[in-house]
Amino acid sequence: MTRLAPEERRAMCEMGNVSKELKDAIKAKQDWASSWWTQFLILFKRTFNERRVDYFSSLKILQVRSKDHHKNSSHHHESHSQ
Repeated sequence: MTRLAPEERRAMCEMGNVSKELKDAIKAKQDWASSWWTQFLILFKRTFNERRVDYFSSLKILQVRSKDHHKNSSHHHESHSQ
């Protein structure tokens, strides 16, 4: 969250002629401001939750293929050793 430095806050308080719209805009920015890291985490979690099924189905495919490969490989070795 963005915070005003004490000097900036003091200067703003001294400006009595600042429009209500500007004060509201500054307040809205303070309320909604977030760090790059926070925004990244929010978007990462949202994307992961939306695509979770796709990610894990691809992972399952790779696991099954890996198991089949190892199974065929070990079966192939056994038949040649006999």
